[in-house]
Amino acid sequence: MVHASPLQGTSRLWWAASLSALLTLSAGVARAAPPGPEACVAAHARAQIERKAGRLRSARDELFTCADDGCPRLVRSDCDRWLDEVRDSVPKLVVVARGPLDDDIRGVRITVDGTELATPLDGAPFEVDPGEHAVVCRAPNGTSVSVAALVAAGERTRTVVCRFDRAEPATPVVTVPRPTPGDRPATRASRSPWVVWGLGGVALAAAGAATFFYTAGVRRDGELRDTCAPRCDDGAVSRVSDMLVAGDVSALIALAAGGAAVLLALAHPTPGRTTVFLPRLGGSF
Repeated sequence: MVHASPLQGTSRLWWAASLSALLTLSAGVARAAPPGPEACVAAHARAQIERKAGRLRSARDELFTCADDGCPRLVRSDCDRWLDEVRDSVPKLVVVARGPLDDDIRGVRITVDGTELATPLDGAPFEVDPGEHAVVCRAPNGTSVSVAALVAAGERTRTVVCRFDRAEPATPVVTVPRPTPGDRPATRASRSPWVVWGLGGVALAAAGAATFFYTAGVRRDGELRDTCAPRCDDGAVSRVSDMLVAGDVSALIALAAGGAAVLLALAHPTPGRTTVFLPRLGGSF
């Protein structure tokens, strides 16, 4: 069998690292390559067209290209000057949502000219082009408000308020009288409170027993692990297992008795009057 020399392995690692560094450097150089003269002149022309059309954000992108240091000096000089002017002219909107009591509404989605913003309303300004824009605010309950905003070039923090003036109806409360014991014959339901109390006592006792057995079993298990594991007496190990099993059984009894008590209490409530909250039509902000 032929064994590879450590020098051969080191040589392979060195060549792999060198090749990776070379590829990374080449990619960085390609990304940093300046635009050619033709691209600079084309961006210079497109920037003027976009600016005259009022599409300032698109014009700014073109000006970033032709203001590159690799562009001809005359082109770069124009683009540098125009870029400063366009940056100062791009307006920004701040949209706020208010409720009937002039309170802020959370979680509102914003759509501007048919395009929904990536994040819900958070009070942060965002850029738009000059002109009229259709702003739609949609609350979490589905209610929407439309606002037309005419924004001028250079407006830095134009505030658009979406006001949800529709007041939500109050939740109606209806009191329904329950039949009194005299309205129906006495049945075994009249004895259900005693059964509920009895089952509740059984559940509490079983829960206490489960806690005792679990605590004693875990403590004894820890003592065995510290003193004789893994050569402990079988009888001692069996007693620990019995205590844990007894804890499991007690816990099951507690769950069963507690569940039965709850079901009986729900099936046979105390006579009296019940307040019912009717569902409100529509959502809430």
